[in-house]
Amino acid sequence: MRLLTILLFVSLISCGTTPKTNELIGEWIGVSTWKGSGLILDFKTDDNLFIGAIGTDSTAELKYTYNKANGKLKVNVKGKKETFGKIEKITADRLIILTDDSNRLEFIKIKNIELEIGKTELLERLKNSSWILRNEFGTIRMDFLTTHRWDDNHQPFEAMFHYWFSTPYKEKEIWNVGEYNGKLFMFFTNHQTEQITQQILEVSSDKIILVSHTSENRNQVQVIEQPKNKTQDSIDELTSRPWTSIHLDTTFCEEWGQINIRNKDIKELQLLQKKMEFKFNSDKSYSALIDGKEWINGQWKTTTDGEYIILDDERDKKNWLEVRQENQNIVLTKLQQIKDGDRDYKLYLLTIKLE
Repeated sequence: MRLLTILLFVSLISCGTTPKTNELIGEWIGVSTWKGSGLILDFKTDDNLFIGAIGTDSTAELKYTYNKANGKLKVNVKGKKETFGKIEKITADRLIILTDDSNRLEFIKIKNIELEIGKTELLERLKNSSWILRNEFGTIRMDFLTTHRWDDNHQPFEAMFHYWFSTPYKEKEIWNVGEYNGKLFMFFTNHQTEQITQQILEVSSDKIILVSHTSENRNQVQVIEQPKNKTQDSIDELTSRPWTSIHLDTTFCEEWGQINIRNKDIKELQLLQKKMEFKFNSDKSYSALIDGKEWINGQWKTTTDGEYIILDDERDKKNWLEVRQENQNIVLTKLQQIKDGDRDYKLYLLTIKLE
């Protein structure tokens, strides 16, 4: 009995004096909208930190100290301790660091998810494919291209995003897929002003589930879905015969107010209001005629779901024509540019109905 009492006492003493586990330990990824997005902090032990970033090969392994009392996180760089920042908040799956230059970096704990698809296979599946992201602010259509930013193979891929909020708009963005310790991540820009990094939780034939920012310990999960494929139907319809314009609409331009349009642009608008004949040929060449004279020509293709025609250079947002059917008519909608006096070009929505 005395021996049992001694063992229980020793057990209680040891439990009471065991230090708490360092809550930083684990893999974290930055999900801030720009600075810090894609940054990896892997606190391997109480004093060993690995730093990397999605999309780059730059890494560093440093010694660190964390003072829980004042929240200071310091790293040892070339034998000198430097303040990385202050831990503003930490929970089981959320970390916020306020850096010395007042940047607020937000991280989420990387989830231990094993996917049945690897980075290379996923990249190939995403290239030249169309996806839809729906959230509380509206809908974003994502067309992932195979071209690289600045034609540099070390840079991320380019994409064309179509936004439907208060007004429709298009923007060329960048995207890529990254990997760390077998986990996959997707990042893309939004209006070219912020970078969004998300961990990939699930991949199926027509759906990808992503997790990004956390709010009060709840993960924000987003889903991008692949639209129904109707490419062949769209191609068959477009190449079945020549199409003639019967209506042109520029009201979106007029809603933006008076624009000081140059004479050259007035003449072009007047020209566009004449009847045009479009020919989309099965060899993927196209031409548009006005008054029987060829106005433009080139090569065309459709997106993987047949929702858009792309004329010539897919990197130019003005070359993307949305296609929809209205009874026996086809309606093409595209962004057109016009010069506002001597200032920059403005974009407006040009709608052409064909019969």
